[in-house]
Amino acid sequence: MFKPQSWFPTLLSTVLGFGAAVLTAAPSSAAERITVRWSGTDVTIAVDDLANFAQGRPVGADLRAVLALLSPEVQQSIRSALIAPVPISPNAIQQIVNRGDTFSIFLTRVGNVIRAEPPVSLTDPAIATAITTAAQSPQGLSFLSAIQTFPSETILFDLNVFLSYIQQLNEQLLATEGVVNRLQQRSQPADPALQQRYQAPGPNSVQVQSFNWQDPQRNRPVPTDLYLPSGTSRNLPLVVVSHGLGETRQTFAYLARHLASHGYAVALPEHVTTSARSFENVLVGISSPPGPQALIDIPTDIRFVLDQLATTPAAARVQTQKAAVVGHSYGGYGALAVAGAPLSPVNARQQCEPLDRFRNNLSTLLQCIAINLPQPSYTLTDPRIVAAVAADGLASDVFGAAGLSQVTVPTLIWGGSRDVVTPPQPEAIAAFQQLGTRQKWLALAVKGTHFTVLPPNNQQPQGFQIPLPPELIGPSQAAGNLLFQGLTLAFLDQTFRGQPATLLPSTGTTTIATPELTVLVTPQSP
Repeated sequence: MFKPQSWFPTLLSTVLGFGAAVLTAAPSSAAERITVRWSGTDVTIAVDDLANFAQGRPVGADLRAVLALLSPEVQQSIRSALIAPVPISPNAIQQIVNRGDTFSIFLTRVGNVIRAEPPVSLTDPAIATAITTAAQSPQGLSFLSAIQTFPSETILFDLNVFLSYIQQLNEQLLATEGVVNRLQQRSQPADPALQQRYQAPGPNSVQVQSFNWQDPQRNRPVPTDLYLPSGTSRNLPLVVVSHGLGETRQTFAYLARHLASHGYAVALPEHVTTSARSFENVLVGISSPPGPQALIDIPTDIRFVLDQLATTPAAARVQTQKAAVVGHSYGGYGALAVAGAPLSPVNARQQCEPLDRFRNNLSTLLQCIAINLPQPSYTLTDPRIVAAVAADGLASDVFGAAGLSQVTVPTLIWGGSRDVVTPPQPEAIAAFQQLGTRQKWLALAVKGTHFTVLPPNNQQPQGFQIPLPPELIGPSQAAGNLLFQGLTLAFLDQTFRGQPATLLPSTGTTTIATPELTVLVTPQSP
């Protein structure tokens, strides 16, 4: 059985590591102590003693008393987090601070756990100046180097608040585990022959065409690859695949090839402001992080690609007026947007304010930037979209229940039960329940994560890759790819070709599985 408290070391490391970005200042003065507040008691630790702990040297009595309460695993996580450099260039930190949208939300929430005594306003321009100054230090930006240069004598770490966050996360993870258990109790295994049929390559060889399109109205490039089955067959069903933040149009080349081998035309556009190259540029300080405009640009890119495809010679073979959309993460948001859900800055404002309210959902850092859009609502629907697949998508804040109820086309929602980026409770399970369509399925990957449907690093096309710990990757990306491509094909065949498949049950739950990974598929509220 999964133990939610096993996430404690990872989250503590994250808070400490990113806390460096909050509590950093110019090297003109230095913090002398940290006060840890827990259960009505304040324990003060000298910063020099904390440095000794980080380096594995003996520590004083006060710190020893705190460490005695923590397991060796948590101690090692704290030690690693103290000295781990933040892998972002000084120029990138400047860009992130100047961008303001996501950074201000993050800064406010981290400030609930880690703050200065006496308090320093998070809106004080000195905070931004301090962050960028510390990033220039020879040792780089880490939590330890940050507090060693922080211009307040005392830093307060509120362990009470942090542990309340952990408790809320535990409750969410346990609730997800309860859903998994209920689905498993009523599940039936899929026909192995049918599962193999959808997961195996199709009979067609595949050809790829590349287009360097430019949208003149937005002055925005939308490079796109089109995968087609070889031959002269016509009336091919069209699928548009939308990638997530830090991904590329090649990320889902495996899915495009699989679908094209089964007779589909598959378009893979690149969203230039959220792509891997853009993400690289942010990390090295060349460009700013994506702002709220990205929430408009992603679905608009999809609509633009449909327009452009209708003007190409391939249009003679492709159903350009009738298409499905498949999206991952940010692209999952885009898929639901073009499928009928209006983008709602009003709902985002209701959910995201006050910004210092704890949200155990990392995706809210991206969703909450919608509050900075000028209009109360944006309709980005495209009537040519007749089906949608949203994998690990963003939905809760940007759409809300009212928006998702306007999705009336057949829809498949995919989520990982251990996704800590877009947690399944608010972003997959609740979103599935709120969809307006009667033709909908929830696919829950047991022990799957936000990265289960991405190709393994050693199989990804050349380009930007982020090294991830095994806990975030999950059981097997290769298995995840196989199950995702098979289930997506079954969903599309049922929608476009009228081929009902037991992989998509009309009642109950179907289990599709490999030795490494299990996916539970249901049309019912779990």
